[in-house]
Amino acid sequence: MVRCRAKWALSLLLLAWLVTVGYIVYHSYNNSLLNSFASIPAPGIYTDAVLRKKFWQSFEKASTNLKRNQLKNAIVYSKPEKILNWKDFNHEAFLKKGSLQPGEDRYAANKFNQAASDATRWDRDIIDSREASCGTLIYNVETLPSTSVVITYHNEARSTLLRTIVSVFLRSPPQLLHEIILVDDFSDDITIGTDLLPIENVVVIRNTKREGLIRSRVKGSTLARASVLTFLDSHCECNVNWLEPLLARVKENHRAVVAPVIDIIDKDTFKYVAASADLRGGFEWNLIFKWEYLLGKLRDDRHAQPTAPIRTPVIAGGLFMIQKDWFEKLGTYDEQMDVWGGENLGWFMNFNFLFKFL
Repeated sequence: MVRCRAKWALSLLLLAWLVTVGYIVYHSYNNSLLNSFASIPAPGIYTDAVLRKKFWQSFEKASTNLKRNQLKNAIVYSKPEKILNWKDFNHEAFLKKGSLQPGEDRYAANKFNQAASDATRWDRDIIDSREASCGTLIYNVETLPSTSVVITYHNEARSTLLRTIVSVFLRSPPQLLHEIILVDDFSDDITIGTDLLPIENVVVIRNTKREGLIRSRVKGSTLARASVLTFLDSHCECNVNWLEPLLARVKENHRAVVAPVIDIIDKDTFKYVAASADLRGGFEWNLIFKWEYLLGKLRDDRHAQPTAPIRTPVIAGGLFMIQKDWFEKLGTYDEQMDVWGGENLGWFMNFNFLFKFL
């Protein structure tokens, strides 16, 4: 009987001790929460200024960590002693090293007709597909910011990559093009990038393992020295006066994300085909991006002011321009994404939410 009472007494003491410890921990936790929120105004006086300050503090801290760690698993190549203007580069020798060999499947490597691409000149003329009224606009290039163009690639055909690079140089005012940053995502042929190093204002980064489009783009943006970032695919061609209107929009609103009208290059013939300008980006319930035609008032407004920007909830992820510091403050891309195809939806949904919040 005595032993039983002793057990009960010990049990009660243990229970009391646990309750006391639990109360102390709970009370301390609540105090820490109160202290952490002491500087936040009470409901009803929660100011926008406080929200913005705390928001930017968190993103600036994330951006600092991003810059510190971003270029791991990558090589930034040094420029050779002899630097060439893009016009003086040996384009034919570069193309010959990657030309399609007899008997090779012309579609196997890139899912487009490489034979047709190889047969197309690296500096070809293309039709001016702009709205007629766009040609009447005059931009003062001296007042526009310069841009760093970021192009990522993996086993890209030399002919398409070179045509992309040359079109940027050929149709951009030199004072607006700070640099072209090529990010080689661990291509089988290392010389695709190293052969382009002699070109003036071309920077080459090579991943030491396959990283994917998203992380490769972030590496390129981290290295960029211009205040504005322009992302391009590795198989596109810039048209007449492509750069000035985009830079003008970013200058007007440093939080703008802008994209050009995207024409079509036929994957079989490589013929350049003008696309409709009465389009905006959209997506299905399965979150697959699609182009959708403007209807009703949107279309009427577009036709009334054909040089005005088209507001869109989402754009194609391959080609767009953004202020560099704004891109970083928004958190850049989600680097946990390994495969391309959803980065534009995820990132632009995030952008739309944060833009409205701010």
